[in-house]
Amino acid sequence: MIRFSFSSFYMSIIFSNIIIVILYVIFRSRKRMARMGLISLAAILCAAATRMIFPVEFLFLSRNIHLPQDVSYFIGEFLTPRFLNGRLSAWSILQIAWVARIVYLLVRFIRKERATSKAIMYGSRSLPLSSPAVSIFRDIQKEHPKAKRIRLRTFSNLKSPGIYGVWHPYLLLPDDLPLTEEQLPYILRHEVSHYLHHDLYLKLGLELLCIVYWWNPLCSFLKDKAGDILEMRVDYKIIKTPEQKKDYFDCLLYVANHATRSKNNFTSPASISFYNPNVNFLAQRFIMISEGKLSLSNKVRRALLLVSLTVLFSLSYLFIFEAYYACPEDLADTVIPTQGNCYFIEKDDGIYELYMDKTLIDTIDSLEYYPSSIPVYKERR
Repeated sequence: MIRFSFSSFYMSIIFSNIIIVILYVIFRSRKRMARMGLISLAAILCAAATRMIFPVEFLFLSRNIHLPQDVSYFIGEFLTPRFLNGRLSAWSILQIAWVARIVYLLVRFIRKERATSKAIMYGSRSLPLSSPAVSIFRDIQKEHPKAKRIRLRTFSNLKSPGIYGVWHPYLLLPDDLPLTEEQLPYILRHEVSHYLHHDLYLKLGLELLCIVYWWNPLCSFLKDKAGDILEMRVDYKIIKTPEQKKDYFDCLLYVANHATRSKNNFTSPASISFYNPNVNFLAQRFIMISEGKLSLSNKVRRALLLVSLTVLFSLSYLFIFEAYYACPEDLADTVIPTQGNCYFIEKDDGIYELYMDKTLIDTIDSLEYYPSSIPVYKERR
């Protein structure tokens, strides 16, 4: 069985934030990024996002570990929701505020995307059939029939070429950016590759994840770095030969120069642009593209990272740190085990049987949370 609880929720947040911090440390150094490689970066991102998407515990797999009594008291008294007995706790209020903010951000996101979609639908223009871009784009569509759904248009409010739209995709070229026949194949193939690899769905999913976890600043960092990784992955797909690297670099720099001078401001979570207006990221792309085969030492580092990540991810589901506390109101009609009414029978395998008034009521593996005054007897053979 699967259960969502406060304990599984904060375990998810702790684990995912630790992984995002690791990703941050790697992105702080371009050399470190090159050593780890795209596979490792993508694995780190997937682990963090997956743990945030599934903040649950698997009852058949997870083992609960009780938190210290002081921490348990704080969680039990102030944070744990108590809807059944009518008490409104701090955790209940936080849940209400959390959901209310999600609804607000989701409505705002939908309204913005509808307005953007209309602006592109009525503001973009088809290219002349004699245009080199149309000819090159048709050749790409013949290679990849799934790309026939994409409509090639020009748009006046763009800094950089890009692809927009999950269900009705547009490949958009800026009106004021003249492109040569040598540059067009790189740009068009780059954006078509994003579509074929469902990157628009991934970016939209991460945007929705940030809406759900709107209060977590590390989630926005995860979304931004996911976009960077998607760009670098497509760079690898496009470039096949050393000669193409130089031409691709020149194309990137040409678009970047236009974007930095342009006053256009079109942005959308449902779009992916050829150029990201981040000088540091542009340098990172150059380094990742220029990277050759990984050395043996780098392969060892990457393997150790992936193994550690797998272990950490598994442990986050195997062990759930849970509060062990009941508030006084909940214990009003409860009989408390004491020296006068209870005793334990210690089994050979380290398990304890709890008897109350000579009746077996529970089997446990630890006496930590029971009064030390309760008698403990060895099992007779």
